[in-house]
Amino acid sequence: MLFRSNATPGTGATISQVQFLLGGTTIIGTVTSPPYTISWTPTSTGNVSLTARVLDSNGSSATSAAVSATVVAGPTVSLTAPSNNSSATVGSAVTVTANPTPSPGATVTSVAFSANGTAIGTALVAPYTVAWTPPSAGVFSLTATVTDSTTQTATSSAVTVNAANSQPTVSLTAPAVGSVVTVGSNVGLTATANPGRSEEHTSELQSRVDISYAVFCL
Repeated sequence: MLFRSNATPGTGATISQVQFLLGGTTIIGTVTSPPYTISWTPTSTGNVSLTARVLDSNGSSATSAAVSATVVAGPTVSLTAPSNNSSATVGSAVTVTANPTPSPGATVTSVAFSANGTAIGTALVAPYTVAWTPPSAGVFSLTATVTDSTTQTATSSAVTVNAANSQPTVSLTAPAVGSVVTVGSNVGLTATANPGRSEEHTSELQSRVDISYAVFCL
């Protein structure tokens, strides 16, 4: 909130400073030269009283008439999709969804989405969703910024998405589906895994089965 005051010193004096006060006692800013303006960020909602006090070079002071204001909660927004630290594939669309809340008595005007600070789309009506396609492999930080009908804005916490040229895959190749094994015997499990690169890796997993039988499914 911008807080501005007009100040005039006593006869033959100069202005030493202008103090801005909350509730008549709490100094929230001091300015020693014009323009006598500060930016104040309210920390709680409710009715407030704002005043300005001028002190001149003669040691005299004067306090302005109070200005009342009502502090309300501003808009908020959060990303609901994708989840944080999720994976995506280059060239495949990802649905990005936000949940905005306007300030009291206002409506949501727009929700703008960004990836690493670059705009990727804007939604004007619910559901506030855009489709984003990762342009390259890497780590992307997604955010959403809501604007409401009072022109107030808020930006969500970032959600991280890890984009790769292809996602890892894994499948069990042994034992076969429907195999029956014996209690107390060692069962060899073999998996074929693709880590998202061109090569494949095969690993042997050894497990001891302590049940009467086991069915392994791909």
